[in-house]
Amino acid sequence: MMLQRSSGQHQTNDNGSDSRHGFVSSTDLNRIRDLECRLADLLGENERLRAVEQELRTAATAAEAATTAKSELLAHVSHEIRSQLQLISGAVDLFRQTRLDEIQRHYLEGFQHANELLLCLVNDILDTSRLEAGHLRLESLPFDLAGLVAATGTQLLWQAQRKGLELSWQVSPDVPSRLLGDQARVQQVIVNLAGNAIKFTREGAVTIRVERVPDPLTASSLAMIRFVIEDTGIGIPVDRLGGIFERYDRGSPETSKLFGGTGLGLAIAKGLIEAMDGDITVESYEGRGSRFIVTIPFCLTITGDRQAPADGQEKESESVAPLRVLVAEDAEDIRLLIAAFLRGASHQVCSAGNGQEALDMFMAEDFDLVLMDIQMPVMDGYTATRALREWERQRGRTPVPVVALTACAEKSDSLKTIEAGCTSHLSKPIRKDTLLRTVAELARQ
Repeated sequence: MMLQRSSGQHQTNDNGSDSRHGFVSSTDLNRIRDLECRLADLLGENERLRAVEQELRTAATAAEAATTAKSELLAHVSHEIRSQLQLISGAVDLFRQTRLDEIQRHYLEGFQHANELLLCLVNDILDTSRLEAGHLRLESLPFDLAGLVAATGTQLLWQAQRKGLELSWQVSPDVPSRLLGDQARVQQVIVNLAGNAIKFTREGAVTIRVERVPDPLTASSLAMIRFVIEDTGIGIPVDRLGGIFERYDRGSPETSKLFGGTGLGLAIAKGLIEAMDGDITVESYEGRGSRFIVTIPFCLTITGDRQAPADGQEKESESVAPLRVLVAEDAEDIRLLIAAFLRGASHQVCSAGNGQEALDMFMAEDFDLVLMDIQMPVMDGYTATRALREWERQRGRTPVPVVALTACAEKSDSLKTIEAGCTSHLSKPIRKDTLLRTVAELARQ
């Protein structure tokens, strides 16, 4: 038998792989090693991505915690400052009821003006924080736009008269009297823009005009409203027009020294307008004045128009039969101040220094109304109100109106008070006329 010997050579396919079973060529080994390296790289990259993802989660958690801490700090600082502003504002209101000569009245107006400026500063800081964090909440409630503009103009009138300026406002007849929106934010925009106009105008006039914009593309359930605030002030240089809506922009160094301010007003106004799906533009000529044009869409109410009460009717509405009112407030000065407001309107007042005292007094006596501060020792206003409502429910009592008093000024606080069982909500500093009007409205209900 003859044996055929191998020549020591082996055949390979065209692709370089060995044709015999079980043999791997050097080319295949290189490919395998390359795949192993790629797999190792992918696994390493995956680990790196997981590490980065974890770092991002940690950073996001830390940022959220920092934002929460900042919000809590601002709320606490706001509470403390507003409580003190309440005392100043309330004292001025009480002094106005006394016999004053012209000089004394002038001093009081100065106190009140300074108090309002401090309150605006606190609100500006809080609103800037909300806008930065995206936490701004808007309400959508019916309000009387013409009445709002008139009230805002009246509020700014003294500021204009002090400088010898003419301040006028006009609402076009085609503007619906009742719209849906955030009344407080609309007023804030007008105050910021018109207040700025007054500040930067040395002589002449400031005008506020409100008109409806005819727009065929606007839905029938919407009304496009244009606000025009115009002044004869110092104007804005062309090279600064692009930055006036930036936070902390205070104009040139000379302007900021002369007129002061934080540089937040226009930035906040723009942020509020954009939050309401509106827009703002400005036309200005240095040395001749400025014109700010704001356009905001509002929903129309489905309940029809309602005329705003005349001044005499509104004052008459604040006069009601005497009520028995329980005032729960831990700050004695504020407690005495609110009691003075109420007693001046012939209401009977009983006072409590914390939520537990208020609850005990409520269960022992009959009251027509409760004014409940939210932040109190021993038992806070939320807990006291819940306990009060549960006590009424168990005995089948008709719920007594409870008005929450808070210095936090957050929309979330208003929602918390309603959830706790409060009937309505007032933010400090509480003006005498606002308090008495609220009391009268609840009494009529």
